[in-house]
Amino acid sequence: MIRLTVTHDELEAGSGMARGIQQGWPIVLSSLKSLLETGTGIDVFAKPKSA
Repeated sequence: MIRLTVTHDELEAGSGMARGIQQGWPIVLSSLKSLLETGTGIDVFAKPKSA
């Protein structure tokens, strides 16, 4: 088992940077997990598919 911790210091609560980080890291880390498990990461820049 591996644990990865990402820590950001000196962020202002509610700032644009804080919001961007909160939205960005989950997909980046999901892609990294997929890459390590399957050899293929998630295309984080792909446009969402239409329903």
